[in-house]
Amino acid sequence: MGFLFGQSNIDFRFDTYVDGDFVTHADNIIESTAMWIGNSAPVWMEENQRFYGRITGIQQNKITGYQLSLPHFSAFVKASKNLVLSLKVMGFSINEDSPQILGGGIRLNLGDKENPKWQFIAERIHISGLRDFRLNTTSLSFARKFIFWNITSSFGFGVNAYKASTFSQIEAIPKNINKEINFISLHSTFPIRYFEIGFGLKLYTHVSTIQFSLAKGFR
Repeated sequence: MGFLFGQSNIDFRFDTYVDGDFVTHADNIIESTAMWIGNSAPVWMEENQRFYGRITGIQQNKITGYQLSLPHFSAFVKASKNLVLSLKVMGFSINEDSPQILGGGIRLNLGDKENPKWQFIAERIHISGLRDFRLNTTSLSFARKFIFWNITSSFGFGVNAYKASTFSQIEAIPKNINKEINFISLHSTFPIRYFEIGFGLKLYTHVSTIQFSLAKGFR
């Protein structure tokens, strides 16, 4: 599945828009990319739904440093009553880079099979096709569901661990950058005709991400 985005303000390169502090800039780009591709939210599929697709737009707001704003697409397949499989497959071109994103994971409903209140989420995503680095992320989280009228909300917490290999010619930048970042999250969805509109907020120690999504389930 391919996408082409014309957002010229997005750049995955370490030597662009920097005043000499290449190490901090590289770390910011890698961390922002990890939070983007590793972003995950609960999926509460209805009993008669077998497939589910969601497009999510993410805006990161850092206290200082690099910001990233790009959408991504995820597909979901219900394997059993309490198990959903997820898939991310994307490719696009932007500012002379051609990111290729591949990964997937599981969402496991916990508790009552007919009306589960908890969901465990595990995803592993890889991004390649960049000049300066490649990156693997592993995201683990739990979410608790609440329903108010026709709004399905959840509160969650988790960790996003990532490992990056860099190819930059700048000697000060480490060849390997590994990190774990904890987060808490809020997410809500509500139906509008044949679709579900979603809004989410993820809070890290020094970053917040705002998410908007459009989703649809299929039988």
